[in-house]
Amino acid sequence: MASISLINKVKYSRILYYLYFYLGSLFIRILKIFLRKEDNLIVFSSYGGRRFDDSPKVLYDLMIKDNRFSNYSIVWAFIDPTKFQLPKGQIVRVDTFDYYKTLLKARVWITNTTMNRGLDFTGINTVSFNTWHGTPISILVQMSIQGRRRLRQKAKVKYQIF
Repeated sequence: MASISLINKVKYSRILYYLYFYLGSLFIRILKIFLRKEDNLIVFSSYGGRRFDDSPKVLYDLMIKDNRFSNYSIVWAFIDPTKFQLPKGQIVRVDTFDYYKTLLKARVWITNTTMNRGLDFTGINTVSFNTWHGTPISILVQMSIQGRRRLRQKAKVKYQIF
């Protein structure tokens, strides 16, 4: 029998995912009480910390050359930080205590995927720039609305629960 990683167990088990989501989000909310936002802290991530490229890197390269950002602290999040060298800034390992602490303190997140790892903690004082490219968000919203309508219609016909 093949061994299943802990991440896959959490992803594909409804019970484990709910435990992860609610307990992890609670932990993040408690931690948020003790941390202050840093207006000059920006966190970058590309493809969930697997790479140092794409639109986040383009923005990073422009920012480190621009004097308006000379007072900013820049942090890149990587799954394996030993693989990457930065001309300027710090590195944090994804899915560590320091990673979550840095995200909570940062005023700005710049990424091409999500950074919150399935947890609920993007605050109203956090600006998240998602530079992903693909299906426009307006199309995704419409697909979501249509999907919910279809689900309600099926539910009414089959189960009469809505």
